[in-house]
Amino acid sequence: MEPTVNVLRLLMCCWLIALAGCDRFGGTSVPPVDTFDRAVQSLQERDLQTARRLFEEAVAEPAVTANPEKLAIARTYLAQVHLELSEFRAASSDIALAQSLYTKLGDSRSRARLAAIAGDVEFALGRYRTAIERYEEAAAGALAFGDKAGGAAAEAGVARSLLFSGDAEAALTQYASAAAMVRELGDVATLAAAELGRGRAFRILRKYPEALDALTAAEEAARGGSTELGARIRAEIALVRSAMGNTTAAVEGLRDAVNALRGQQAGREDEPTFLAYLGSIYERMGRSTDAAQFYREASGVARKNGDRIGELYLKAAQIRTGRSEEGTQPVGDQWSALATEFRAIACASGEAYAYIQLGLLAERTGALADAQEYLAKGVALDQRALPDFVHPERHAPLRRLLSIQDPPADWYGSLARVLVRRERSSEALRVLEMGRLRQLRTAFRGPEVIARQPSVKQQTDDVRNALEEATILSVELGARLGQRDLNTSAAETQSMRENLESLIQRVRAGSSGVQSLYANYDLLVPSPVPDVAVLQRFIPRGNAVLTFLPTYDRLYLFVVTHRAVNVRSTAIRLDSLTMLVREYKQLLLDPRVYSTDIAAANVDAMTRFAGLSARLYDVFIRPATDVLERNLVIIPDALTEGLPFHTIERQSDDEDDVKYLIEIMGVDYLPSLSAFRYRVQPPTRTKDIVAFGNPSGKNWAVDYELRDLRSFARGTRVFVGLETAWSKVKTVNSEVLQLSTDFADQTRTNPLGTVVLSNGVNVEGTVPVLFGKFSELESIPVVVLSNSGGDGTGLGSVHAAMFRLNGASDVFLNCWSADRRAGKFFSEYFYTHLASGLAPGDAYRQALLMLLQLRDLNHPRAWGQFFHYGIG
Repeated sequence: MEPTVNVLRLLMCCWLIALAGCDRFGGTSVPPVDTFDRAVQSLQERDLQTARRLFEEAVAEPAVTANPEKLAIARTYLAQVHLELSEFRAASSDIALAQSLYTKLGDSRSRARLAAIAGDVEFALGRYRTAIERYEEAAAGALAFGDKAGGAAAEAGVARSLLFSGDAEAALTQYASAAAMVRELGDVATLAAAELGRGRAFRILRKYPEALDALTAAEEAARGGSTELGARIRAEIALVRSAMGNTTAAVEGLRDAVNALRGQQAGREDEPTFLAYLGSIYERMGRSTDAAQFYREASGVARKNGDRIGELYLKAAQIRTGRSEEGTQPVGDQWSALATEFRAIACASGEAYAYIQLGLLAERTGALADAQEYLAKGVALDQRALPDFVHPERHAPLRRLLSIQDPPADWYGSLARVLVRRERSSEALRVLEMGRLRQLRTAFRGPEVIARQPSVKQQTDDVRNALEEATILSVELGARLGQRDLNTSAAETQSMRENLESLIQRVRAGSSGVQSLYANYDLLVPSPVPDVAVLQRFIPRGNAVLTFLPTYDRLYLFVVTHRAVNVRSTAIRLDSLTMLVREYKQLLLDPRVYSTDIAAANVDAMTRFAGLSARLYDVFIRPATDVLERNLVIIPDALTEGLPFHTIERQSDDEDDVKYLIEIMGVDYLPSLSAFRYRVQPPTRTKDIVAFGNPSGKNWAVDYELRDLRSFARGTRVFVGLETAWSKVKTVNSEVLQLSTDFADQTRTNPLGTVVLSNGVNVEGTVPVLFGKFSELESIPVVVLSNSGGDGTGLGSVHAAMFRLNGASDVFLNCWSADRRAGKFFSEYFYTHLASGLAPGDAYRQALLMLLQLRDLNHPRAWGQFFHYGIG
């Protein structure tokens, strides 16, 4: 457990013990004669099983139940004990009961402190966004009562949650705040932990000098303190050295960290992780025998520590090196045995990983039928969509080592690749769609995303509630089975498994029902993906759908029409393809490419960009030209997300015959193939336009552009500044909505990010609103999102999917921001064509073609930013 959380829990326990012994409950501390006192003593002695039993007895005793204050304290203790025993459901229940008691007592200080335990529960469940909210509540409450130590510990909890949620920048700010508070208090242990967190955040951001400065400060603060904290700091310094290319210093630092822990009788939980880091360094160096030795040693220490999950992850690392302990066994048998071991501890992702390795092994040997079987097992396990228990410090590094990601797109791609090789293209496409929906669903997990469709709202909410219950139970089951010292009985385990299976069946049945009634909600519930033949019926004539499967040596193109599924391919290595896409997107925004200065560097950049554009056409489009229709719909994958296919150029032998793809055919986008089934509301009165923007009142370009809309579409309602508060936006009822403001703050746990709106109180006052709140809006046929903040990046498929969820037929957005004139003229042309009666997709294409005729705006950087998510 990370030191900051240990400090937080220590402060909580001290507070509880102080309350339990004060004269509020009948005098000063006395020998433990009653159940409550004996429970407290058992907790102090770390006899958690006994403490749980005694506290459960205490909360039922009349002497406690008759005293609301003591009952609240007992429930708080019990929540802490349940948490440390990984009994998350019971801990959450106790927290709710204690909070209710504190509320009735008017004890705000205790409620705030209890929020820290609630934060720990959410963190253990991997629900970092909720953990942040609880820790922030705890910090605010502590500081309101002058408790700087509690405030600092809670701030550190916020920082840690931000760090593990993937928002290292925000974590830095929170760690700095915690460090400043504890520096005033002279709390060197918590200061060292905060500086360690800063060092880790800087390393993740690849700011290595800053990381070393923070870690040096951590070392200084920790001198003479706990061995475990010192070892953590040394290991983190070693990781920075490794990232900087100093392998020798990294190995020495990790060895020092390991040796420091070996002198301990207890507190060796981090030793397997440090050994695994050593193994990974040697593995990267090609020294598989040395790597396997460290993985084997790490697995043994994890076993002694009672960490079954870590032990098996490290076994997997051994097998991967080809130098495992069971080296005499065939590798396939080793993976099969490991899958069985993972299943025994309810670690579905570990079991799936083992099956994926079996499938890849079979594919390499040419046994494609076996490969399909094993890969399908891995994908089926992932489709459960239930997370495993993952201890952030012990298990997350091991999962990264094994490349176990959430969602694991590579697993779906591997199965699809084998299916293509077996000439089962429709099945392969369905698997890709399963992976795509799995990826998109991660953006819609937040509680702010609601189901508002009346016909299926209750049914959808029931499914999501059952999924939430199953998620907590799944994590708890894995935590209980994955830690030997918790001594979960066989009967209790069986009961949990049965309950979990029952919940999974409820989710599956309910999801199928929701999908049959309202397909748009396939992103809110884990509904099954229909056969491709079913989806083809919804593709309008004249449209061809293009999606991709990049593999290690070949790019497969799937072209789907209402009549057929065709597969084409291009021979290109994945690393080369990745660099091609990345370099094109970088040069697309490079001023040198569009400079009027004919300096050599600019000419080189222009030439390179033109070559890349033609190469992209040859790779992504040319192999499929024989089956394309008059309109092309792109389903982007992780590699091609944000790539403007409409800007790439077709070059022929005739040097004068160079055309952008948008000049050859219509080019649109959709978040998924399943989106063809969505119920959408086509616009009927496209002059009914409502526009919001410029909430801070500072961006006059946006203000002018929005007001100018009335010149092209009379009757347009424009709201700027104070009028762009959420209370106003959420009541919009129109055919067309334009929103021009800042879209930002996307993180791993909040992929949708936020939108900046007015606070509705004072001029220039703004607030970030979670983008998921747009799920509350009435169905709006046409939505235009204009990101006017910073470089304007951030909008993409998930944002379009949010509006299509409630029936939008067309969503337009910019994936970056070129300049004010490009946005102004696009709006002018788009709304003029819309007002003249063109369909939204046609108005979009005509607007781009007109921009191509304008001097200074005819380059892809200016007009390529605009994407249309819709059909034709």
